[in-house]
Amino acid sequence: MTAKEWYDKRKRKEKQFQKKVFGMVLDWSVYAYYVIPVGLIFAFLYVGFWTSPPKWITHVSPIIVFVFFYSLTMFNHVRTYIAPADELFFLQREEMYSEFIALGKWQAVRRSLVGCLILLFIFLPLLVKGLSYTYQEVLALALYLYLWNVYQMLIRRWALLRGWKWKYRFLVYLFFGLFIAGLFLQTTGTVYSFIFYLYPAVVSFLLMKREPHPKRYFSRELEMEQEEKWKWANMIMVRSGAMEKPVKVRKYPPFNRTSKPLYHNRYPANVLVETFIKWMYRSGEDIKLYLYFLYIASFAIIVTPYAIKWLIFPGIVGLLYMLSKSIWTSFMNHRFNRHYPFQEKVVWQAKRKARFWTVAVPSICCLALMSICYLIKMILLN
Repeated sequence: MTAKEWYDKRKRKEKQFQKKVFGMVLDWSVYAYYVIPVGLIFAFLYVGFWTSPPKWITHVSPIIVFVFFYSLTMFNHVRTYIAPADELFFLQREEMYSEFIALGKWQAVRRSLVGCLILLFIFLPLLVKGLSYTYQEVLALALYLYLWNVYQMLIRRWALLRGWKWKYRFLVYLFFGLFIAGLFLQTTGTVYSFIFYLYPAVVSFLLMKREPHPKRYFSRELEMEQEEKWKWANMIMVRSGAMEKPVKVRKYPPFNRTSKPLYHNRYPANVLVETFIKWMYRSGEDIKLYLYFLYIASFAIIVTPYAIKWLIFPGIVGLLYMLSKSIWTSFMNHRFNRHYPFQEKVVWQAKRKARFWTVAVPSICCLALMSICYLIKMILLN
């Protein structure tokens, strides 16, 4: 049996497994009462958009539309369909393992192409009739979206195989900024926009080449594959209450690993704020929610017009304050603070300092980002 036949056989088994997983929640009643009516409503709306598109679409920035497309298409992964029992087999047959990886990459590239085409077909009337794009412009932007989709998928695998989990998260923000910059240059008609086509294409071509020694990353490849295989099953079981959400335990915290003091003056309020910052960065869910909100706020500031930036800025500050207040309440309800209570004056001083680091500093950074966006706009217009 060749590597391709083996790969296709495992792919069919994976499809059958995922079909059984979704069969736990999607029975005939869901199709009868939800899927079929929604499909019919979408068909009528789709035909209507070609004749009379909604007026609100004319007020939407094209950058926001394609960033939305980018967010919908960034969940594709390279699947190799390897199992824990394959370790000895593939380590003895490195050539076949390399073919498995190559087949997984090409399948992911084809899946990205199909996903981009489906997305383009769904929103084509809004782009052509609503935003007045020509078919050539739509195809150019679709190619741009596809290249960056393939690029971020391959670079994600390359980074995670090397254990760059936190570094990859930083790279995600960097790639997202480059994607928006390329969109902005295309909408303004700048000749340098071809660089943002060339860069992801060249890097993707290099990452598609056969890897020389893939077996040294077999354990991480297996971990990523099993996580992707059981992703939907775990989510359904956790949501249904049949199992508890697994608690991730890190060997080392992502920040401040040596737990060195953040404040030179060891006043009680400083100690409490220092404990709050370390707890916030190490607790997991709180820091994720906080960083996701900052990510969305930064994106809103970048893509919205300058006048709208000042309208959404008070909302960003208000939501930051509410989020910081919720995180502080969770921190004060921790069993450590219940066993070792602080004086009210110390808690009040620490709360003020915590508000400064979690609300005032990000708000100042948002103002700086607004100023940078305005300066870039003035430079490009002049």
